[in-house]
Amino acid sequence: MTVARDIAADRPNAFQGEPGAFGEDALIAAFGESGERVAHASFGDVFTAVADGSVAAGVVPIENSLHGSVLEVCDLLLARDVVVLGEVTVPVRHCLLGRPGAELADITVAHSHPQALAQSRDFLEEHGIDARAATNTARAARELAQGGDPAHAAIA
Repeated sequence: MTVARDIAADRPNAFQGEPGAFGEDALIAAFGESGERVAHASFGDVFTAVADGSVAAGVVPIENSLHGSVLEVCDLLLARDVVVLGEVTVPVRHCLLGRPGAELADITVAHSHPQALAQSRDFLEEHGIDARAATNTARAARELAQGGDPAHAAIA
């Protein structure tokens, strides 16, 4: 990890998602609070930013304890000219977020990143909640907080 810290000292580092996403948590765990953090919409965008030098390093998930490898990232590691500099473990705890006053029994749809939806599948099925994909957990939470149908929730 020392090498990664030295490389990242003078340029921003990238993560997939938006501020508050688990990717940003991983980036902070890897490189610390200081330094510029750049959010990207997709894992592919993180790899592109690293490859073209616009960021010093990128942080992406390779696997998780519940659903194994993140196949898109594994494919990108094989296809792109980048190297793995280190590993960081980020504990992930999902919560079902609802609009003010919402009750669990009234929730019919949950929005989140596909990985989080897969990790929460048993809970969602048990409660009859339909899963809808979002680009990341933080965006699903932000969009829920901005308003909308009280029968919709976010996993974040």
